[in-house]
Amino acid sequence: MKEASHTQGIESIFVIVFALLGGAMGWTVGYGLGDVVSHPRLLAILAAVSAVAIVGIACGFLGRSLPGLFPIGSGGTVPRAVWIGGGLSVLLGALAGHDLSHLVGLPVGWAIGLVSGTLATLGMAVLMVLYQHGRFGKESGAF
Repeated sequence: MKEASHTQGIESIFVIVFALLGGAMGWTVGYGLGDVVSHPRLLAILAAVSAVAIVGIACGFLGRSLPGLFPIGSGGTVPRAVWIGGGLSVLLGALAGHDLSHLVGLPVGWAIGLVSGTLATLGMAVLMVLYQHGRFGKESGAF
């Protein structure tokens, strides 16, 4: 029987923290810009971009102190796969957040921002975990 690793469950904690911070940032942007931005899809994209950017910066700072919990934060350059994954996460999270908020019947700024920010950062977190474990990087031939 294998012994449990001391890092078991770290990826789950990372994804949950990333999604919660992204949802909070998306809600903040959606609430603040809900009346200013006239087009809801633009609001969703702004919320997703700001959520991924702010959470990515926080991940970089926290990665220096907790490298096992936050995979990106070594102080080096950000790999191309992370940039591409971040862009796709923002686009897909924003559009899905916009459509889901309209589907549920809450097409208000804070709801669009909350769902868009959560989905965008959730997608980014999963891609970062896959990249850290070598399933999405140079070895896989994906990029």
